[in-house]
Amino acid sequence: MKKLAIIVPYRDRKSHLDIFIPYMKEYLKEYDYKIFVIEQTDDKPFNRGKLLNIGAKIAIREGYEYLALHDVDMLPQKGVDYSYPD
Repeated sequence: MKKLAIIVPYRDRKSHLDIFIPYMKEYLKEYDYKIFVIEQTDDKPFNRGKLLNIGAKIAIREGYEYLALHDVDMLPQKGVDYSYPD
């Protein structure tokens, strides 16, 4: 089974994160995955692209074979497939 990395750019949305993490744990229970929450802590404008790039580099370095770039306020509904594509 391929290892899935869920990359989540994040800043100041704890209420969303508190819902997202448990939801994804249940939704992805059949997958070999890890959620990477990449937090921006400075006062500059939110830089989603930079956070996604950082998360991707970390996940690849840790041996994850495919990535899902995800927003913390978006939850998958029934039928969303995170399987490795053929």
